[in-house]
Amino acid sequence: MTYLFTPIRFSQFQLSFFQLLLFFCIGGCFVGPITIYAQGTDASISGRITDENNEALPGATIEVVNQSTGFATGTVTNLQGVYNLQQLP
Repeated sequence: MTYLFTPIRFSQFQLSFFQLLLFFCIGGCFVGPITIYAQGTDASISGRITDENNEALPGATIEVVNQSTGFATGTVTNLQGVYNLQQLP
């Protein structure tokens, strides 16, 4: 009997490799969604402060207060009137 291709014989190492691969693929289906769908509770607020002539207000003070937790923080606008508050709980 002649073969067009040489038959492949899997050694014990190759079988164990495929068994491990199968284990991690199936195990990833159960562990993956736990870590993939984790959500953070941090928020950010950004914007631009202008006057009635639509000109930037540099140095304007911005204060943010979380009324449910009492957390308060603030920042000052830059020369373009832009402010950015990040990682707010």
